[in-house]
Amino acid sequence: MAIFVGDTLYFSANDGSSGNELWAHDTSNASTWRVADIHSGTGSSSPGYYMAILVGDTLYFSAYDGSSGTELWAHDTSNASTWRVADIRSGAGSSSPG
Repeated sequence: MAIFVGDTLYFSANDGSSGNELWAHDTSNASTWRVADIHSGTGSSSPGYYMAILVGDTLYFSAYDGSSGTELWAHDTSNASTWRVADIRSGAGSSSPG
């Protein structure tokens, strides 16, 4: 996953302690930060593995949270909120959106 929103690049990365998660890099000031720890702890959410798209200010992407399988997630770049959009295949199964 790699998507530019203005001066900010959103991408998936593994820092060695929190698994493969959603990160961002602001090219205007060279700052880099983890946006969300979707699969908390050392597990990987693998954001954008199946799909990632920008609609307006919102990134929509596939991710795995460790309990509801790989589902559709979103991140609003205007207010820095991240949420699961839908549990399409309810329970622990994955819908693998995209």
